[in-house]
Amino acid sequence: MSWSHGFRQALTHRSIVPSYRLAIRSFTAVSIIFNIRSTGRSIAIDREGPTINGQRIIPLRWSITFGGFTVPIVGDMSGLFPAVRKGSFAELFCEIDGHEERIACGQLRSINKRYNRFILEFVDLISALQTRYETTPAAGTPEEPDPFSLFYSAGIETTLSSNWTNHGAGFPTQLNLNDIRGFHKENGTYGVVRCQPASGNEFILQWDSKTTTSGNAGFLTLSHTYQFSSTIYPTVYSPVNLTTSDKVFTAQYLQGWPADIFGKMLMGTTGTGSGLLTYPPAMNSGIGLSSSFYDQQDADTWKSYLKGAAPNLSAYDIGYVVNSPMTGGFRNLIEVFAKVGHWPVWRQNAISYRSCLLLNSSNITVAAKIYDTDIFELRTHELYSNDQQNTFFRSSNIYQNKAGLTSSITFTTGSTKAASLPVQSNNERNVTGLYGYSPWTATADRSSLANGDVQRLKEWDLFNYEKLVLVVKLKYATLCCGDVVAIHSGIFYGVNQGANDRTYAGTRFMVVGVDYSISSASCVLTLAAPYRQSAL
Repeated sequence: MSWSHGFRQALTHRSIVPSYRLAIRSFTAVSIIFNIRSTGRSIAIDREGPTINGQRIIPLRWSITFGGFTVPIVGDMSGLFPAVRKGSFAELFCEIDGHEERIACGQLRSINKRYNRFILEFVDLISALQTRYETTPAAGTPEEPDPFSLFYSAGIETTLSSNWTNHGAGFPTQLNLNDIRGFHKENGTYGVVRCQPASGNEFILQWDSKTTTSGNAGFLTLSHTYQFSSTIYPTVYSPVNLTTSDKVFTAQYLQGWPADIFGKMLMGTTGTGSGLLTYPPAMNSGIGLSSSFYDQQDADTWKSYLKGAAPNLSAYDIGYVVNSPMTGGFRNLIEVFAKVGHWPVWRQNAISYRSCLLLNSSNITVAAKIYDTDIFELRTHELYSNDQQNTFFRSSNIYQNKAGLTSSITFTTGSTKAASLPVQSNNERNVTGLYGYSPWTATADRSSLANGDVQRLKEWDLFNYEKLVLVVKLKYATLCCGDVVAIHSGIFYGVNQGANDRTYAGTRFMVVGVDYSISSASCVLTLAAPYRQSAL
């Protein structure tokens, strides 16, 4: 959910007197054990207040950087120890005119003494989850790895306890294995298993349930009666007979709307629930945050924008196989989804989601209008962004349209010559095995999705973009990276406007950076917009 109306209104006041509260959670539980306030007696947040670092998104790479925060503390810190330690999770709240809202959350990474103050430094939530929020080890063996990495049970090797052979009517719907401990799936849907015959190509099977028979052994109940001709997406090759000497590997399958995948990883606990509580420990972060940390309503609003974009994106669905633990944590998954222009954001008081969209799409609601009276300072205006090393003549996606086959969708500038230099031939994104849908059919849906993603991203690939850095009123702290704003100005203009002796009149920009200071009642917005320019 967003900040309350009262809090947002308080941000518009000329005189703002904020007070802060740092809520530190138990190291091993979700309960809050310490509240440090601006008004505390024996221990308090120093009057200068916290410093919050902003977030950044880099166009074309679509790599998001979250900002952490620091909190200066004065007074007797001894009472915090030993309960508070490196890795403790905390939330930062701000109160203005009686309205309190969470403005940041993160993980404690360091405490530094500076004269009479202690500086508590927190990394953001995404950086915090480089590893799972877990303190209890397992056996630490290949068969039973420690649960410290995301998807720690992916890539575990085992073997069959009996042959899996097609006798004419199809393969058995039961896959008997010597060790099924590492097989996990999302509740309410299917899991996947990677099979590697001694001679032949790896293939993937889908399973619905697992049953322990004796010790660690058991069987997976498969989702289909497989045939030699079965090539079920996202596998590339058809199944073949397997013997007890053949290898089988665990894997996890992520499917659905990308934002919900992140929400499930943040909120998952036992994996026995519904909605966003379907990921088991082997597939979640271990932190078990409440629903207040994930803005489902805002993420769904953005989903409606994307699904309404042309061409057909109405059935947008990720289907991604995780074959090994993610040692880089959430960052590894962010990099996967960045290929198709998706990224998580911290928006106001919770995690939400954004994606690259055509700025002038009619289905996008402009998040804010900015006028000259809202602008305190123009810090920089790069008509050709220094962050953009070159443009591309082509923009393309290589995708897997069905099992075993790949296709490519490419768009060009529509001109026979480049409009600027330097230029490279093609920004080619390999998104093979990323799109979901029905495993048997839905080839057309995957093609539409690959097409639609290129349509969303090509403007940034093919054309230059300009970048504005503005110091504006604090009310714009409600924005996040990916939001679309409209600039109304009688002063500023870009290349296309200047060529026609005009200024910005509702010109749309994407927010690519947000910094704000409540104490100084100001916000710094970094804005970017690609523009078409004809070749000479």
